[in-house]
Amino acid sequence: MALVSPVSLMASLKAVAFSWRQATLTDNARELYRLSRELYDRMGSVGKHLADMGGSLRRSVDGYNKLVGSLETRVLPSARKIAALDPTDNDSTGLETKPVETMPRAVTATEFVLDGSTDQEEHPDNETGPREDNARAS
Repeated sequence: MALVSPVSLMASLKAVAFSWRQATLTDNARELYRLSRELYDRMGSVGKHLADMGGSLRRSVDGYNKLVGSLETRVLPSARKIAALDPTDNDSTGLETKPVETMPRAVTATEFVLDGSTDQEEHPDNETGPREDNARAS
């Protein structure tokens, strides 16, 4: 046991309180780092799912456009011939189709592209990659 003056006791207590606050801040910083890493990993998973969904949308649009093409080249010509045999029916506007022109935008953020390649490289005819007007709008 040592005798201390009130001034030195106060200084010692302040030093202990400061070290406790520093320990708490260190613990908080460790937890923040752990949570940040977890969030970053989860964003990578979400990015993969997002890229998969974009690919599914692209395949769906391609399938739809193939269906429309087949309908226009194979089915509708026969239907028009049948309609031409009936001179009383003049409404052929129901036989018009239009393909889907919009394609999903490719995911290009490096956090979401796991292997370093984008869908744009796999489908060079897809014009939905990063453009100046899309970059400014984002």
